[in-house]
Amino acid sequence: MALVEIELPKEGSSGAGVQIQDIELPQDCVLVSIVRDDDIIIPRGETLLEGGDTVVVLTKVVNEQALKRSLVGK
Repeated sequence: MALVEIELPKEGSSGAGVQIQDIELPQDCVLVSIVRDDDIIIPRGETLLEGGDTVVVLTKVVNEQALKRSLVGK
């Protein structure tokens, strides 16, 4: 398992502007928190991601690249 931090770009991120429940994440991924400016947000299905957010995820190491593609689009 790995605890991964992914920063969503301010512009051009596939995850920005989307509710967590609408993002197709790889299996065995748990969103732990979202850091936005100086705030820590506990993610829920209806939480809307924004460009500039740092998303903290617990996942299997083999899922890291697929997770990044789901959130960032690269």
